[in-house]
Amino acid sequence: MAKQAEKRSIDRRFVYCLRCQKPQDKLTIHLARVCMKNSTPKERASEVQKAKDSTKNWTRTRNWDYNRICEMLPHLGCRSALVKELLGMEYFIRNMPPKTMAVDSAGDGTSATATRCVGTSATANKCVGTSDERTGDPSWQNVRVKMQKAGLYSKFPEDATLISDFKMYLTDSLSVSNCQQEVDNVSRFLRYLQPRGDEPNLDFLKKSIETRDYLTRLRQTDMSTATILNYIKNMIRFVDFLKTKLDLGKEGTDLNSMCQGYKELLQTLRKPVAKVHSQAVVTMNIIETSMPCHRLSDGMRSVADCQDILKVAKADFLKIFKKLMDESDVSEVEKTSFRYYCEAVMVLRHFQLPGAVEGMTVTEWKSRKHVGSRAVFGIHHHRTTAQPIVTIALALEEEAWLQAYYEEIRPGYLKDSCNKFFISSNGKPVHRVTNDVSRLHESYKLQPVGSIEVRRAAEAMATATFMKSQKEDVALDIVHNSFLANKFHQMRLPQVILARGIMLESLNE
Repeated sequence: MAKQAEKRSIDRRFVYCLRCQKPQDKLTIHLARVCMKNSTPKERASEVQKAKDSTKNWTRTRNWDYNRICEMLPHLGCRSALVKELLGMEYFIRNMPPKTMAVDSAGDGTSATATRCVGTSATANKCVGTSDERTGDPSWQNVRVKMQKAGLYSKFPEDATLISDFKMYLTDSLSVSNCQQEVDNVSRFLRYLQPRGDEPNLDFLKKSIETRDYLTRLRQTDMSTATILNYIKNMIRFVDFLKTKLDLGKEGTDLNSMCQGYKELLQTLRKPVAKVHSQAVVTMNIIETSMPCHRLSDGMRSVADCQDILKVAKADFLKIFKKLMDESDVSEVEKTSFRYYCEAVMVLRHFQLPGAVEGMTVTEWKSRKHVGSRAVFGIHHHRTTAQPIVTIALALEEEAWLQAYYEEIRPGYLKDSCNKFFISSNGKPVHRVTNDVSRLHESYKLQPVGSIEVRRAAEAMATATFMKSQKEDVALDIVHNSFLANKFHQMRLPQVILARGIMLESLNE
């Protein structure tokens, strides 16, 4: 009997309490003593059944598909880090090539690679569509074989006039040192549109049907959406390059119109692909927030370190603010510095993308609502890749700062009718918030901090601090994705925005 009791004790399966999210070997007793001690036995029994069902559902979803991981993370280093993490937590991964097992279990360094992969947009562009081909990643090899069979891998000769001129344009005019992959992508695109001849010509500008067909066939090769977006982006830049070569005569005007029409076609075709890609990226961010995160220990600066400039420059900023309130003379340098600080508050303290800050309008500012101790408003028209819906909950002090800029500084710069909130000294809308925040850092001799870095630090801190539901709330606010914003439409309610704003504020100190 004793042995049987010992065996039952050893084989007992843990069930997670859905209330405190901790494993319990005797959930019924735990609920009666801790999480549901004031509830009825019937309510506790119902909760136990829910917990058991949840455990069964998790067991069923313990299996991942490697091809799905490849779609979400095209870069080999990022993908290896996730695979290593999943295998370490005893998940099963089907369809994983045997060689990948060796790569994914190679040891330390993959996590650092994954962290670097989500840095600046320039780094992200390098991670997508180029590294896999160079490193011989099996998934890319499969795509390449399918492209070759479908006739999508052929290119024009490298010495073709337009191809060589485009490469020279990238290296000399745009200072793109590593441009061979971009040139190859354009060359393959053009070769599909013009299957004959050794020299590409401008007839491809009329081939809208073939252009759509090429993108469709790329998807049929299992190419990732990130790489397809790269192909489209490269072609858009090629069309922009063509505009620089056009003559100013009547023929040049007609060609310019054709180029613009083809560029708009590419931009239209890019939207559905970008939507699918952004959904996958957001899914990956939600997954990351539910996993243990150790990125802060790998050299990443903390949220407090990222926000150091707000503390260092605050005294000078408040002096300027007092001058504005007292209607004293404020120099042009001080006005510019004041604007820089306001933009830094939006980016570093409220974790906003620079594109959202640049897109903020006067109409949106005037439409703000006061909920509790916060001023809540949304930004709807802005320039970002994922086309997000942005909601912000400012402290009343921060609202006063932005209002001072709006009333005391902005009118002096405004020349024409402009609805953008932030205006530079030349009277035009601010279009490089990242540069403004960097200049603020440089004026105090501090290392600049980008929006990507501070949002990643906030995500890592939230992962280590908050419960699962709170982590998902942070992901919704930090990722800024329209798909999730539409799915969880309640995030637009002022009360919900306020609650999330207060939660995010707890990461700031």
